[in-house]
Amino acid sequence: MAIYTIVKQYRVPVYTSEIVEAETLFEACTKAIESDDWGEARIDYESAGATHIVCAVLGAYANAYDAPSSDVLRVPREFAEGSVTGDRHSPAGQANEGEKE
Repeated sequence: MAIYTIVKQYRVPVYTSEIVEAETLFEACTKAIESDDWGEARIDYESAGATHIVCAVLGAYANAYDAPSSDVLRVPREFAEGSVTGDRHSPAGQANEGEKE
C-alpha cells in the first residue's frame, strides 16, 4: 500500500463594506479593490467552498511542497477546485493507486 501526502483546502468568503467617494462606479470599484481596510471584515463560514485537493505527492512529507518534483502527482480532476461537489461515492475517473500522470 502506498503512502501519499495530500494538501487539501477550502475557500471561505471574507467580506466587508466600504464607503468610497469616486467619479464613476469603475473608479469606486478600483479604489475598493486597492484598499487594505479590512477592519470590519466578516467571515462567512456558511458559504465556504467544497474541500478540494491542491497538491498530492507520493511519500510522507511534513510539507508536500518540499517533495522532489519526481514525487509530485497530478490531482485527479474529480478532486480539483471547481470539480468537487461533495459526492465521493462514485470512483469513476479516479487514477489508479500510485499512478503518475
